[in-house]
Amino acid sequence: MVAQSFDQKKNGRFRLDDFISLCIFLQSARNLFSSFDTAKQGRVTLDLNQFVFCSEYTDSPTREI
Repeated sequence: MVAQSFDQKKNGRFRLDDFISLCIFLQSARNLFSSFDTAKQGRVTLDLNQFVFCSEYTDSPTREI
């Protein structure tokens, strides 16, 4: 689950900074998806290079966006 990776203390609770990090990650993921969904259909088809780019871009909750 994505949310678990943002629980820094791994105690099942979010601190404010954990929650903010999760929100930033989700907004970033949404923006990335939208950049590939140019027809605004709510779906994308990615080739391998695009998929790898997306995976690297969204791979770490501690990555600065």
